[in-house]
Amino acid sequence: MRLLSIFLDALTRRHNDFHAIGCRLSDHGLIHCYSGSCTEAEAGALFSKLRARKLLNGVDAEDFAGYMMLFFGRLDADKGWTKQLHLGALRDVNPCVSSMAMRDAGFDSVGDWPQAQRLAAYLGTLEKEDKLPRVVLYNSNPNDNYVFATMVGNFHDRGMPARSSSAAHGGFLTRSTASMATRRAFQRRPVEPLCRDGDRLQVVHVFPPA
Repeated sequence: MRLLSIFLDALTRRHNDFHAIGCRLSDHGLIHCYSGSCTEAEAGALFSKLRARKLLNGVDAEDFAGYMMLFFGRLDADKGWTKQLHLGALRDVNPCVSSMAMRDAGFDSVGDWPQAQRLAAYLGTLEKEDKLPRVVLYNSNPNDNYVFATMVGNFHDRGMPARSSSAAHGGFLTRSTASMATRRAFQRRPVEPLCRDGDRLQVVHVFPPA
């Protein structure tokens, strides 16, 4: 894949293949939402640098990641998928254990990256294009609970209120019976979109508020 356009076309076809077999959810694990922006030509040049095994500086990496995340958002919106964003985890904290195991083997911690501005910019860009899919936000840092909870209220679908829920996910214990019901619902219907009707965004806290 020498060109970015060929790479994006391959991703689109793979997205279509997953849709054809019933997939309706996408999932991204990020330290924060990427909101950098660049033109298609600029993204193509950055893609060529990556193919040449050249490292991108911080600004270029942010811009290219933002370009790709917007591309993924548009794919999900066009197909009616729900996008899951797991934000804020500090991965592979123990270097000794991580060197002996696979990446993301469970030695993770709560990160403290700023979330609000990048997340707002990402969601706002897709909303302006009328390409904002249904979104579930997973927050790992309890300090950001109010940021995430208020963020979901900024994006509505034809005037209908967004719904904010607090629950645990992954291997963390839950104190919410509602979250257990959600898990059971997913086990019964694993491909059913999490957000339905007028709900556009939800927030799920790894650590529920006390």
